[in-house]
Amino acid sequence: MTTDYRDFNKIQKARNEITEIKGVMLNNIELILQRGEKIDNLHDKAQELEQQSTVFYKNSQSLKRRMFWRNMKLLMAVLLIIIIIIIVVYFALNGTK
Repeated sequence: MTTDYRDFNKIQKARNEITEIKGVMLNNIELILQRGEKIDNLHDKAQELEQQSTVFYKNSQSLKRRMFWRNMKLLMAVLLIIIIIIIVVYFALNGTK
């Protein structure tokens, strides 16, 4: 009878360990699934950032071109005004002779 009790005790101890291990494994699986979800979210965010960076690059290049031509127009206008002033001064000085 004591042998049966010891065997039962060993079996119960083994079942308790199995239940504990099962709980740990289920917890580990839960953590792995959460980690997988986080990785998926991170991957999605990375793809979205890549798309946004492409749009930003295209917009910045377009803005760069527009600013270049705006500066060129301003430079041409200033040069034209300077040329007109030089012509007016030239004729004003030579016209009095």
